[in-house]
Amino acid sequence: MITIKCPVCDRPEVEGNICPNCETDLSTLRMLEELPTATVETVVQPAKNSAVPLWLFISVGVAFLFFGIGLGIAGNAFWIAQNSSPPPTPSLAVTSPSPVPSPPLENKTQNTNSHSCLGFNYTVKPGDSLSLIASKFYGNSELLSLIAAKNSVLKGRENSLKVGEQLCIPNLEEGINGNL
Repeated sequence: MITIKCPVCDRPEVEGNICPNCETDLSTLRMLEELPTATVETVVQPAKNSAVPLWLFISVGVAFLFFGIGLGIAGNAFWIAQNSSPPPTPSLAVTSPSPVPSPPLENKTQNTNSHSCLGFNYTVKPGDSLSLIASKFYGNSELLSLIAAKNSVLKGRENSLKVGEQLCIPNLEEGINGNL
């Protein structure tokens, strides 16, 4: 086994993987020391006829120079074309007829509550039910009676909502206190 010097405490001739003086683990250092060493002759081999003539370096450099100049000119022309203002176009005054009001939709259900909604309005979507709406806004599906009591249009059809129908969703504090 090769003896090595501890890099931490400088103890010479340590034979194991742990320095007996400072208890440093020397296993990685030992592994590197035990690798076979290559000689300069085997690593560096002279190249045979691999010299590139000077004229080749110069011609490649000149080619890159012209290529770069060409790209610069093309890029500059593109930038100028993109950032130049277009010629002014003559403007024509066009008058349009005033908009015609559209007739009201016949199938739209309106909220017929005589008192204002002390909460917010909600439009019924496909798949909605009162219990789903109550759980969405109140976190409890059993509070659907608050919504039903606030919307008189739902009397007798609490389980049958129409898509697009506007419902008043009362504030939770108002509904719990009974001030509907």
